[in-house]
Amino acid sequence: MNTAELVRIYEQNPTDEFVVKRDAAISAVATKMVATSSVDELFSYAESLSAGLRDAKLSGALRNICIAELQDASPSFVAEGQEIQIFVCALGAWLHLLAEVAPSESGRTAKEILAAAIHAGLSLAPASSNAKIGQAVTEIVRLSANAFRLTGETSRVRQNVPELAVTLDGTETAAQATEKVVESAKRSIFALRNNAALDREELELLWFCLGDHSAVLNVKLSSLKAPVGLVASALETTKLLRRLPATSHVNMALRNVATGKAKTLAALVSETEAYRKQFVSYLANNIASTYPNILPVTSAILGYSAPKDVEVREMSEWGRRLVLELGLTKFKNLGVI
Repeated sequence: MNTAELVRIYEQNPTDEFVVKRDAAISAVATKMVATSSVDELFSYAESLSAGLRDAKLSGALRNICIAELQDASPSFVAEGQEIQIFVCALGAWLHLLAEVAPSESGRTAKEILAAAIHAGLSLAPASSNAKIGQAVTEIVRLSANAFRLTGETSRVRQNVPELAVTLDGTETAAQATEKVVESAKRSIFALRNNAALDREELELLWFCLGDHSAVLNVKLSSLKAPVGLVASALETTKLLRRLPATSHVNMALRNVATGKAKTLAALVSETEAYRKQFVSYLANNIASTYPNILPVTSAILGYSAPKDVEVREMSEWGRRLVLELGLTKFKNLGVI
C-alpha cells in the first residue's frame, strides 16, 4: 500500500499536499526507528504497534515519534482525536522500511531486528475490524516473513577473508603506517570472527542433536511428550544460535517431537505448566514479560500473560512459532550492528 492508499483509511478525499506531507512524516518516522542501537527500543516499537492493533492506538515512544514527525511535516496537526492517523503513520513507516530491508552479513541490523519483531507481533494478532488496516497488516506480515527468512539464511553464509594488504609510500609516520595496518586487519579479523562464530554454532547444534539430552529438564529429550518436549527443544535449540533462526533450526527443534493432536495455545500452556519454573530459569531473562505482544506464545507458556490466540494449531506450527520468538530473545544480548 502506498501513502495515498493509507491516508484514505482516515481521510476519504485527501489533497495532493496532504498526501505529500503525510508521506514525509512516514519516511521520517522510519528513519527515526532505525536510528537507535538499542534492541529494547526496537522491540518497544514492535510491541506498541502489535498491542495497539485492536483499537488502532499507539503508546509509548513510537506514538511520540509519530506525533513529532506529523507535526514537523504539517504544523497544523494536533494529536488530540487523531489516534487512527497516528497509528496509520506507524503502519506506513513499517511498510517503508520493510520495502528497503536487505539481509546483512551480521543479521543484526536495526531493520532486520524490526522486521523480525513485527513479524512476531503481527503474524498471530487477531484481524483488525478495519478492512484497510487489515490489508496493511497483511502486507507487513508478508514482507516481514520474507525478510526474516532471508536474514536467517544469508547471515550464515561464510565470508571471504580478505588478505592483509597494506600499501605504504614511505612518507607515512609510524602512527599513520600503524593505522593503515590496523584498518586492513580489521576487515580480515571481522570475517574470521564471523566465520568462527558460525562454525561454533554448527558444532554446538550437532552435539546437541547427537546427545539427545535436555539440559533444561535433565532427561532424554526424545522421551518427552509433544508439548513439553516441544518447548524444551525450542528453548535449547535457540539458546545455541548466534543469528536469527533459519528453517533448519525449526526442523532441529521439532526432530524428536511427535506430531500429536492439534491444540490451542491455552491447551499448550496447561500441559506444560508443571515445568514452567524450569523453563523460566533456563531462559534466564524476563524479556517475554516485557514484550508479551511480540512474544505471545513464550509469554503465555512462561506465565507472564494469558493465552490470547484461540486457534487450534498443529504442534509443528507451535514449534515454528516458538523458535521464531525464542530466536528473537537472542538479540537482547547480541545487540545491533
